[in-house]
Amino acid sequence: MGRPVEFEKEEVLHKALLTFRHKGFTNTSIKDLELATGLKPGSIYGAFGNKREFFIATLQSYFELTAQNFAEDMAAEPTPLAGLKRFYERILSNVVSETPERCCYVVKTALELSGEEPDIQAMIQEYFKAVEHNIIAAITQGQEIGEVTRAQSAEALGKLLLNSLYGINVESMINPKFSDLELMKETLFTMLAVRH
Repeated sequence: MGRPVEFEKEEVLHKALLTFRHKGFTNTSIKDLELATGLKPGSIYGAFGNKREFFIATLQSYFELTAQNFAEDMAAEPTPLAGLKRFYERILSNVVSETPERCCYVVKTALELSGEEPDIQAMIQEYFKAVEHNIIAAITQGQEIGEVTRAQSAEALGKLLLNSLYGINVESMINPKFSDLELMKETLFTMLAVRH
């Protein structure tokens, strides 16, 4: 019996994620994943299960990375609004880049699988709720210290910010023009900030 193939799980998940992102869940084959990851089908099935389970593993990895990025951006700035802006700018820089990571993996998946794969759609809804919860919590903190406007509730402002993030991902697939997306960002954060 041969030795089991050793590999870096996160690296393999990232390569698979790029393949699913490029081709979509439906159009990606096990052969595509084999070519992308360098793993044989037996190793893929042994480590991740079937294509659907592999896809779900890439989504979960992406969820974790996004949560980590959000926490890092919030911790790196002195105020909640500055942290939110840093997170928004991270996403903005991704969507205008020429890299394969340019559109949000979850948004792209949600658009592709709309009305299909209810279990995956439920996962995506939970992810969006978690991101929204974190954004609303940061806005609430900003309101408490007098940095963020109280003209609207934290919930309303959080939904506005989150839907803007969805929008720039879709816009980037149609018109990845940095100046337009930057204007959207500046307008949004001007609306959020307390006017002195």
